[in-house]
Amino acid sequence: MIQIKRSIATVLVVGSVAWAGSPSVPEQYQANLRTSVSDQLCRGARALEKAQGDFAVAKGKSAATWEWEQGSGAAADNTSGIVALALVRTSKGCGPAKAFERYAKARAAEHDAARFLFDADVETLALAGPVLGDTRYRATALAAFERRYSGATGREAVERLRMVRSPNKALLGYDAALAIRAGLAVNQDKKAKEIADAVLGTPGWAAGADTEGFLTT
Repeated sequence: MIQIKRSIATVLVVGSVAWAGSPSVPEQYQANLRTSVSDQLCRGARALEKAQGDFAVAKGKSAATWEWEQGSGAAADNTSGIVALALVRTSKGCGPAKAFERYAKARAAEHDAARFLFDADVETLALAGPVLGDTRYRATALAAFERRYSGATGREAVERLRMVRSPNKALLGYDAALAIRAGLAVNQDKKAKEIADAVLGTPGWAAGADTEGFLTT
């Protein structure tokens, strides 16, 4: 168990994404620094709730999600789970629980329609069960994780992530961390450890910058 925790912790920490350098806060955002952290969080959560909508994907629209860029109309399907995860962490104190519930219902419906969910969706649905008082969400999260990974070893899962990111491999650790978090959320510790060990054994998995200027550290 200690080895599992060490492997996973290494990926979760080293696979984090950070801006290169330390840019100063733009003038228009300086007022935020004079607001309490809790008020800042609630303000952000309410803004995310208002920004939620049905946005375009390759075929049709994705319900109760968020855009890649405001006004683009294009859904950010592979990162919307991260937004929803932030909402569930703040919903009790700030009130945007309805947005989170809409998100959870939409992702469960997509799973029932035989669509693959992203790793962040899996983790968030696992949390939706106790938050929304409906155990079906956790069952859906487990089924969605198994749909993604039951037929692959941890090494095969990481190789697929590497191929998807090719030739830009700077975010491999980030992707692996999302997979690990999803596995832990549905108590699939063995598969999470396999993925952690596999990515740690991949040369250069945490080196370099991506095309947008992010560094894996």
